[in-house]
Amino acid sequence: MKDYRNTPYKDNIHLQNICEKKRELLSEIKKTNPNKKNLYDLFSNKENIYNNKFMNIYDFKCCYCGVSIKIIDKYLFEIDHFIPKTSKLFNTAKYKAGNINNLILSCRSCNRRKAKFEFKSKRKPFHPDKNINIFFKRDKDYSIIIEDKYRKNKHINEFYNKLKLNFQIHRLDYLIMCMKDFCKETKNKKIELYLNKIISTLLERRNLH
Repeated sequence: MKDYRNTPYKDNIHLQNICEKKRELLSEIKKTNPNKKNLYDLFSNKENIYNNKFMNIYDFKCCYCGVSIKIIDKYLFEIDHFIPKTSKLFNTAKYKAGNINNLILSCRSCNRRKAKFEFKSKRKPFHPDKNINIFFKRDKDYSIIIEDKYRKNKHINEFYNKLKLNFQIHRLDYLIMCMKDFCKETKNKKIELYLNKIISTLLERRNLH
């Protein structure tokens, strides 16, 4: 299934690979930091090499809205505990503090909006590393919408509204990313130059918000 965070020109986020890449990164960390249990400190430090490696797992994109490092600065990305610290699940074996499986790359806006929100539906498990792309998609106008099958799902709607995934800025970000990726694909210099001018204008307007 197509992932709404990818553009038609660059398909770099593959859910089936994220968990595997996390396991590989964890194995690498254990070789040099065998006693390190809370990985949040490593990944949240922007000057640490592991911050870059963790971001690379997500193709340097927010796992929720899909905004890329091509659009916002690296310092506007944060490491989110998907299961929040206020949850009863937090500190259990599966979601204990700093566990790599509970750490997610998020843009600052999505992280702050999500805050203490916890997805509690047991009928349809939800996790950004595993199945977020089956719940959301891109509409024809590039906005993020809920898949038809889940539009009446209470928990999906709560998550969607909490993170304000319907905001127009997500639509604008995706359009800019599409143009940027297309510029790398096209061999027409005139089109590339023209699109880069449009991109610069759009980024200036975006930064005013």
